[in-house]
Amino acid sequence: MLKVNMKEAKNRIDAARCKGLNSLDLSSLGLTTEDLAYLLPKIQKVEGLERLYLNDNYLYALPENLFNLAWLKELDLEDNLLIDLPSAIGKLSRLKKLDVNYNRLRLLPEEISNLRKLVELNLEGNHLIEVPESLAELADPLVGLNLKNNPLTQRTMNWLAVTFDQYTLGDDMAA
Repeated sequence: MLKVNMKEAKNRIDAARCKGLNSLDLSSLGLTTEDLAYLLPKIQKVEGLERLYLNDNYLYALPENLFNLAWLKELDLEDNLLIDLPSAIGKLSRLKKLDVNYNRLRLLPEEISNLRKLVELNLEGNHLIEVPESLAELADPLVGLNLKNNPLTQRTMNWLAVTFDQYTLGDDMAA
């Protein structure tokens, strides 16, 4: 699969270069199940990128340049090896959907509250014991907050139940 995607990407890059372009203008990029262990910092050169799918890989860290993708609205990092999200995640001000299900997250950065347009936040199957109370700042736009299968403390579960309505949290919040 990677060879097919790489060949397609190379053809698109060659076509862009023939037109005298120095960068690609893509709105969506899927690098799902490509066995990626890291991302090249040049990811920031993909102008106009709105949706980035990096699920089902072996990513354990994210390059700082990823957070310079100013137009990003959807970021899928499900089923990787991430231990934390960098505080730079807060720079993705247009982000509407963040999916980090089934990683190894232990903490969320306070800067996650900077994602004021976030509508859906998926954190199922991580190692979260608590979440930052600054997450409450997202209660208005957030319509989906998935924290299932995390070892949340009772205090955190109580706080979530008071802060977010049952429709946002869904059933079986911390199964």
